[in-house]
Parts: sequence; structure tokens; C-alpha cells
Amino acid sequence: MTETGYALCRDVYPAGATFFRVPFDLPGPVERALGHFQPRALVLVETEWWPNLLTHAGRAGAPVFVINGRISERSFRRYRILAPYWRAVLRSVQFFYMRSGADAERLIALGVESERVAASGTLKIGITTNAASTAAPHAASTDGPIWIAGCTRPGEEEIVLAAFGQLRGEFPNLRLWVAPRHPERFDEVAARRRQSSALRRSQSSGAGIDGSIGDIWTAHE
Repeated sequence: MTETGYALCRDVYPAGATFFRVPFDLPGPVERALGHFQPRALVLVETEWWPNLLTHAGRAGAPVFVINGRISERSFRRYRILAPYWRAVLRSVQFFYMRSGADAERLIALGVESERVAASGTLKIGITTNAASTAAPHAASTDGPIWIAGCTRPGEEEIVLAAFGQLRGEFPNLRLWVAPRHPERFDEVAARRRQSSALRRSQSSGAGIDGSIGDIWTAHE
């Protein structure tokens, strides 16, 4: 759906793999996409619940699954206003794997049958990796607490760095890992080392992370 996501597909998927942007959620584009690709299943992540896509996938005989599903309290209040409508739309989903019990409960409160819902945990922290990919980006990073600032946006890194400078007075061995939300900002954020030295995890030896996929830089001094 985004330029970043589309570029990521080009970098990650092998040659010959087919990927495309999600069609506009209108009957015509959705029907043409489903008719062309004839998917055996449709797997949606988090809350990418497009009504026409869900409805027409069900009609086309492609079972629909939701993984890492989530409904915030704020979104739940909006969904509840049109609960009968969403109950009908979500009927096309065969099973929901929600990220938490609270998310599962909100979904059930909207009218989805409990036997189609499970709290399976979040995939963002539930992935098992090998030792190389989880190795600390710097040896010194293992001898003290680590503060992870994930999914940061412009302006937030400055706040984090300022707080980090203050916290180091109380916690001398504190390490900071910063992971910007958008890959195109990796170079920009890594350049803001100020008086702190930083290590790009994707550029460190044996880190096991492709720089085109993700990046973590560490302020450790």
C-alpha cells in the first residue's frame, strides 16, 4: 500500500515472486484482482479489513484469515457505532489470530463468534531468531540495561537522546537502541550521533540483519 512497503517487497522476495499493491476497495478493482490472481487464501495483518476485499474474497471461495489482529479502545468505539455492519463484513473471515486477550474481547464484543477468535500474541515480538541475528550490535551493549526506542518518527529521536543523556547519569551502563519507523530515515537518524558514538547494527560484522530490511543504531558511549 505504501512506497516503502512496495520497495521492501522488491528487496525481500526472490526473483519471479509476484507482488502488487492492494487494489482500491471498490467492487470493480477488487473483483478484477481476485479474478486475475485467484488466491487460495487471503491473510490480512492487524486491521487491514477492507470491506469489499473481505466480501468478494469470501464469494470467490478464498478463506480469509487475520493475523496479529488488533483493535484499540479508540477504534473499538468507532467500530461499535456500526457494529451490525462490521459483524456482517467480518463474517467472511474464517479465523482471527489477535495479538492480545483485550483485542480478542473487543472483537467478540462486536459480535464475532468466540470460536473464530484466539489471542495468539503479537508476531512483532514472538518470532524466534538464531543467535547471530539477536547478537548485541556491540560487545559493550551486553553489560548493562538496554533501552529500545522503536518505531520512532521525526522529532522523537531528539527527545529520546536528551532523556538518554540524563538517564546515563543514574545508569552509567545504559545502552540505547533506536529503530526508526521508516527505512528511508535510517541514514538521517544514524547521522545524529552528536557526542554519542553509534553503531549501525545492519552494518556491523555478524549482525545478521540486512540493511534493506531493518536497522538499529546504538548510542553506547
